[in-house]
Amino acid sequence: MGEHDISAAIFTLDRTALSSTFATRRRCCDERYERFNRNTRQQGGPANTGQADNFAVALDGDGFAWAPGLSYHLSVLTRGAGVQVCNAAARPRTEITRLGLDPDTGDEFETVLETALRERRTFTTLGLQHRIGEWRGTVAWQRDQRKRRVETLPTENDLEASIGTDLPYNFTADAGYQHGRYAREEAAGLGTSHALLFRLGWRGL
Repeated sequence: MGEHDISAAIFTLDRTALSSTFATRRRCCDERYERFNRNTRQQGGPANTGQADNFAVALDGDGFAWAPGLSYHLSVLTRGAGVQVCNAAARPRTEITRLGLDPDTGDEFETVLETALRERRTFTTLGLQHRIGEWRGTVAWQRDQRKRRVETLPTENDLEASIGTDLPYNFTADAGYQHGRYAREEAAGLGTSHALLFRLGWRGL
């Protein structure tokens, strides 16, 4: 059956006095030094909701008798609505256009409304690795999903496959390929990316 470990966490951006620092505050009238202030709701940013609605869950497994050297990782991280845009009190707003008909003339007209841009962003990761001696093969998939009421965005996906080995003196080397589907900024819909990867790493003693 193997060994399986599950972990979970609930988190939010720290807005307490501990988020401030005294020693690195900028001196008066000198703009060359950045001043670190206490985190506030107005600055927005990831996980800045003030509620326990940001969480992560992970499941890891290995030690399978029927497949020695096989391991897996599955995780989901989700962040609460409206936390992706800074300087919006963690609740950014946007304008939407609605079409309607004049009841008297039957003519079509547009109405512009302002509404909160609420967004829940969820990252899902699945990874599989199989080791044979000093060699390993890895496949990883990640999905980035943003759920909005308005200004919807397409779901992004990345798939990566690589082969690696352990080298002398605690060095490691991996080579692989990555295929991605990402939201295009200049136009609607998804774009496609391809990448060849090479990683050289070192593990401490």
